[in-house]
Amino acid sequence: MYADDHQLYSSGSRTSDVETTLNDQAQVAANWYSDNFLLANKEKFQAMVIKNRGRDIPNMCFKVENEEIEQTKLLKLLGVNIDHQLSFSEHVKCISLKSSQKIGVLSRLKNLIPERAKLYLFKTSILPHLTYCSLVWHFIRSSDKRKLERLQEKGLRAVFKDNHSSYEVLLSKAKLPTLYNRRLQDIAILMYKFKYGICPTYISDLFNQHSSQYSLRNSDFVIPRFNTVMYGKHSIRYFGPSLWRRLPRDIRTENNLNIFKKVIRQKDLSNFVSNECGSDCFLCSS
Repeated sequence: MYADDHQLYSSGSRTSDVETTLNDQAQVAANWYSDNFLLANKEKFQAMVIKNRGRDIPNMCFKVENEEIEQTKLLKLLGVNIDHQLSFSEHVKCISLKSSQKIGVLSRLKNLIPERAKLYLFKTSILPHLTYCSLVWHFIRSSDKRKLERLQEKGLRAVFKDNHSSYEVLLSKAKLPTLYNRRLQDIAILMYKFKYGICPTYISDLFNQHSSQYSLRNSDFVIPRFNTVMYGKHSIRYFGPSLWRRLPRDIRTENNLNIFKKVIRQKDLSNFVSNECGSDCFLCSS
């Protein structure tokens, strides 16, 4: 078993309640390790407090068997860098560096291997960095979104040895969508899976579906109200149902997942959503 196999988490309006819950559950976990003859590496234990932007990090103390756990502002979990403000800027910086290095290698090979082989290398060794777990970090700053799009454009220019065509032309040649549109497509597929009951419960618990007696022409899901744009409107719980209701009815009523995927991958879903929340939105204006 590895350190990232187990995570304990709790949320609440009072820091004292969260602290007590986590410390109690950490002791339960420590006892379980001991009872099952597992040695816990306490040097790798870390704790992180996720808070609203602009608020000070509360003073909290987390302990396991009377040993205080180091608190951090950044955790790497299953390949995703999660920061205490959920901005994912550090994650974007990390995947940008990895992608840039590989695009550099591809550029040096641009005159040595066929175009088809370069495109295959781009799709198999660079694109996965730019799309891995993107549903988790979709709601990033506009500047980070543009940074990732520029990386995809740079990679395609190396593939086609084309420094003059527009980004749209390069995407058409590669038969690829923008990274933003790809993420929207993935969200639409997720909502389809929830609608037909083929996604895990930890995903389906995020959404509420209208009952069959509830007569609405354009909505299959309950669109929740939100208190803040940063952690409300910019969340999969709100955005998923909101995007779904904007899809054409013939697409939403398709009852075959493979056909739905094929159709949705041909759509530019950015036409169905608004990219701007206003000048007060931290994500959209940054």
